[in-house]
Amino acid sequence: MQVRKRYQQELANLTKSVIKMGELAASLIEIAVNSLASKDAALAEKVLTEAARIDDYELRLEETCIQLIVRQQPVADDLRAIISYLRIIGDFDRISDLSSNIAKITQRTLDRPLIKPLIDIPRMSKLTQEMVRCALDALEQGRVLECVEKLSEKDSEVDALWYQVYRELISMMIENPRVISDATDLLLVARYLERMADHACNIGSRLIYMFTGERRKLQ
Repeated sequence: MQVRKRYQQELANLTKSVIKMGELAASLIEIAVNSLASKDAALAEKVLTEAARIDDYELRLEETCIQLIVRQQPVADDLRAIISYLRIIGDFDRISDLSSNIAKITQRTLDRPLIKPLIDIPRMSKLTQEMVRCALDALEQGRVLECVEKLSEKDSEVDALWYQVYRELISMMIENPRVISDATDLLLVARYLERMADHACNIGSRLIYMFTGERRKLQ
């Protein structure tokens, strides 16, 4: 009984650590976009520093998952949860990497003003953060189906904003070839945010599998 109790505590601690990693990943999205909007070198550096922490989280939590599988030989629901965590951890790390990419664009363009006010990109950032936090709430509270519906809706909004940014920036490049380099950077930022939203949807799919055993890919 004592062994079982310790095992359940290890699973609970794993859940808390995954949530903490996800909260940090979500915060980096906002910091990265703010660093670009304000051309703030300190914020960009903060993203890179915190992203290194997330890399450490990934390695440590992956090892925890592997050790739980090897030592406890979990079955059914517990095994499904641990496997899901392994994949969710990877999604959070990828979101962190994409935030780092945005921060590096900030660093590379510190001496150049933005070619246009950032309107849709901050909206994409806000929606993507909401998607990640929605998934974290679902993990913490178990309200997966409610979260999945929100994730799909917000992902559609992010996709629509991505296409809007794409069309606007392509038009600017056609009209003024001198902005091609800077416009390409903004296209990359928007694309990174769209990919982060996709990773949030991946997390939603993994939570469905974790809680219900159903394999469903969110669109």
